[in-house]
Amino acid sequence: MKVLIVGSGGREHAIAWSVSKSPKVDKIYCAPGNAGIAELAECVYTGAMGLGLIIPSLLFIGYGHSIFALVMGAMLFGIGFGMFDANNMPILCQFVSARYRATAYGIMNMCGVFAGAIITSLLGESMDAGHLGRDFALLAILVFVMLVILVTCLRPKTIDMKD
Repeated sequence: MKVLIVGSGGREHAIAWSVSKSPKVDKIYCAPGNAGIAELAECVYTGAMGLGLIIPSLLFIGYGHSIFALVMGAMLFGIGFGMFDANNMPILCQFVSARYRATAYGIMNMCGVFAGAIITSLLGESMDAGHLGRDFALLAILVFVMLVILVTCLRPKTIDMKD
């Protein structure tokens, strides 16, 4: 049997420890998990799962010619971005010490605002030129590249980075 544990705290670590003792359990997954839980379970990056949901949403929105496609695209985007955004601060805590977290979070938000402004301008021009579907597909490719970087490069070693 496979088990998914959602959370990253002490309770979840205790649950993972006790579940790992069961002979019925083949594999334990924990989303998002932490460094301690990683010794017992395979940690699933919920931020990466969120980015994974954004990719089909961009394709649904870009190429959708029905209400169903647009609603599905909007729902996938909302859920995916929510999963990604809700995990930004816990991910930041694993890589940036407490001394610099506020600055790092501010820089991250500033970059997001600037990227949003640029994308809004580019998609407006794309809509006028009639290439909106193609450009949403290009955005999906960009999100996929970011997903690959997130999964392959970001390997946290602690839940709370110290100075």
